[in-house]
Amino acid sequence: MKKERGAKRFFSRLARPAARYPWAMLGIIAVISVAAVVGALRVELEFSQRSLLPKGYPSVETISQVEDTFGGIQYAKVLLTGEDLSSARIVLSIYEYERDLIASEDPALGGDYVRRVDTYISNLARNPQAQALLELYSGVVSSETREDLATAAADFLASPGAAYLRDNPQAKPLFDLLERAAGAPSQALKGTLESALGAAVEEAVKQYLASPGGDFVLGKNVTKEMDAALIDIQVRPDLPQPQALAYAERLKGFTDDFFAASGLTPEMSGETLIIGDIQDMSMRDAVILGAAALAFIVLVLFLTFRKALDVVLTLAVVLLSTLWVFGLMGFAGVRFTIMGIAIIPLLLGIDIAYSIHILTRYYEERDKGAGAAECAVGSVSTVGVAVFLAAATTMFGFLSFSISDLPPIVDFGWLCLAGVFFGFALSVTLLPAALVIRDRRRKPVERRRVESHRLMDWLDRGLARLSLLAERHRKVVWAGTLVLVAGCMALASGLSTSADIRTFVPQDLPAYEVFGRIEGFFGGQDKAVALVEGEDLLSPEGLRLMDQFGEKVLTDPRNLTPSGEERYFKTGRMTSLPGLFKAVYGALPSSEREAEEGLRAIGEEYGFDTAALITGDGTSSLVVFDVLFVDEEGEKEMAAILSDAAASISGMEQGLSVRVTGMPLIVADTMDKLFSTQLETGGLALVLCALLVMAIFQSFSYGLAATSVVFLAIVLELGILRLMGWPLDIMTVMIASMVIGAGIDFGIHVAHRFQEETEDNGLAPEEAINSTVRNVGNALISAAVTTCGAFLILSISSLSTLRRFGVITAIALASACFAALVLEPTFLASIALRKHRNRKNDEKKGMAGEGVQATRRGESLRRLGEKRS
Repeated sequence: MKKERGAKRFFSRLARPAARYPWAMLGIIAVISVAAVVGALRVELEFSQRSLLPKGYPSVETISQVEDTFGGIQYAKVLLTGEDLSSARIVLSIYEYERDLIASEDPALGGDYVRRVDTYISNLARNPQAQALLELYSGVVSSETREDLATAAADFLASPGAAYLRDNPQAKPLFDLLERAAGAPSQALKGTLESALGAAVEEAVKQYLASPGGDFVLGKNVTKEMDAALIDIQVRPDLPQPQALAYAERLKGFTDDFFAASGLTPEMSGETLIIGDIQDMSMRDAVILGAAALAFIVLVLFLTFRKALDVVLTLAVVLLSTLWVFGLMGFAGVRFTIMGIAIIPLLLGIDIAYSIHILTRYYEERDKGAGAAECAVGSVSTVGVAVFLAAATTMFGFLSFSISDLPPIVDFGWLCLAGVFFGFALSVTLLPAALVIRDRRRKPVERRRVESHRLMDWLDRGLARLSLLAERHRKVVWAGTLVLVAGCMALASGLSTSADIRTFVPQDLPAYEVFGRIEGFFGGQDKAVALVEGEDLLSPEGLRLMDQFGEKVLTDPRNLTPSGEERYFKTGRMTSLPGLFKAVYGALPSSEREAEEGLRAIGEEYGFDTAALITGDGTSSLVVFDVLFVDEEGEKEMAAILSDAAASISGMEQGLSVRVTGMPLIVADTMDKLFSTQLETGGLALVLCALLVMAIFQSFSYGLAATSVVFLAIVLELGILRLMGWPLDIMTVMIASMVIGAGIDFGIHVAHRFQEETEDNGLAPEEAINSTVRNVGNALISAAVTTCGAFLILSISSLSTLRRFGVITAIALASACFAALVLEPTFLASIALRKHRNRKNDEKKGMAGEGVQATRRGESLRRLGEKRS
């Protein structure tokens, strides 16, 4: 126990400055808190799916290159619905929307955010004749005076597009009207000209949709019934999330205002707007969950200590530690993610336990008649050792997250580690200082004994009897525990994983509902992309291999139902260079020159933006699949189909490289890491915590007993997940390490007090169990109720992953507390009895040895006396 006494001296010295100079200590804490407020105001938010992955993952590296080369696959989407969206006025509105959006000087609308706009008339409008016609129609409709009308007519007649139309005999009546308008404009002439131009625009749209160019947009940007149109707006994917959200909101405002003038009600969605809705919901959740957890903890603390000032002091510790964590986030540049929502109730639940144990021991010392300063130092020097062990093991549990490949888990672990450290530091500095200031002029009052409270006395006596009952029937208890552990481990083998952020949030979010409506009209809106690289992709062999890749994906048996229908990837929803050539010419080009000329003609005649599919030097190309989100197993299967097809093409000798990315690949990459993350972080946490506890107790058996309580909690967690049908997701994957770090606290306090009672106070095992449970039981129950209650508060979250995380963590921690108070004493009693037997045997051997030595000495003396005589 020499090391134990050394630890007590260390904590005694740690607490003395707070007891001697309490106001100075509070001043230092206040200064740090002000700095933390400044840091907290700098915290940024991040709720995207890609934020879950490290940069080194293949899917992330590939999508970064797609963004650099082709502008990425992130889109804002505008849904327009109506009875006839092919009418000239609506066509004109869509055209003017695209034109004004691209030409806007507002950075949120122009080139700083918007990269490209695709509508069902975008390709048509790239034709010089069609563009001139649409510009003329726009000028005529918007003209308010005769001079405006004359200018619009004259500008058109002088444009290059007019020269092409003059050769068409059917356009002669239109040119007659235009020449009259340019020379002698009138209001009547404006109406006639509008009708003629409107009819010309509608005819141009009709002819385009009936041409091969219509295959590029029908079913993708407009329905065949012309009752719904989709505007795809490619946006910059590399903006910081706050800026991207601000730009998306301004884009939405511009869109609403623009189409309101046309009598249309646009609906907008897209990744950024969905993230914005998730962020708003998450922040509301954070406020509600934090307030609910705080109210619950206040109630439990008041029932425990029955004095408002005690509640204020303990809350000050956890609230300040939480503030310091957010200050650290701001200064370190760590972003607030979905996982960050759990930080507030988590720290409220964990850090409050340290204050409860210090405060409980303080009043235990005060009941003995000591002064406030002496009691403050004494509480830290005694129970402070166990509190430090509890905090250290919890920090080790969170430290284990640092080996994860998933950045949010790493950040979450470091932040929670810091929060636990802050909570412990404030418990042994702020709390003693405040208690000394409050009580140094007060005399001790005999009112804090737990026996004075009937409910607490009944609870302590009940727990003690239960612990003693378990100890007297230890074999039955151990057998039952082993059966439970084996059953839960068997269930855990069937656990599934879940990593798609879309499965975590309610589907009634505004942007999600619009996205669902868009998918109802136009099918899948997620993008799965293959980046094809080679020296010359326009060669016949290069085009053939790209076409072969697409066919491998479409005809993969996993992509086909038993009846032969395409399941995930559909022929009509694949865009590629070979697909363009087949759609327009019916076959692939036979030479590189033919391919170049055909690609140029596709751009000029049908207005297709070929730069969206192939770079100017012909070394990089995209194959794009529009896919529906089905479920995470489906996403994983899609990723496997794409990866297998890419590997088969990349493995050929022609020098082509095919890399795949997109949402299915990102989700699959995340899912692949979840189970290994559980094993790696949980295993590391268990080893670190066990080694620390054994080192502090200087006993393998005591360390093992204190650690044993988390085994039941972990296997119970996994078993319940399986029974409930809940997957291992981005939040529940952390439960094992958290339970090891936080649940072991209960085992440490019981083992520490039991060791004190048996080795310092000399009590027999049963007496030590009774004394241990009656002295620490109340504090452990209060800590467990506050911690588990704080996690259960998460069950009211709007996010399903947080609900599962809260419920399972609460159950696991409650089972750890139960194991510590009921099952652990049976192990401790066995250890004490074995030590007692070993000590008795050593004493007997010593006594027997002394007797033998005495007999041998007496015989030697007798023989020596005979010789002398």
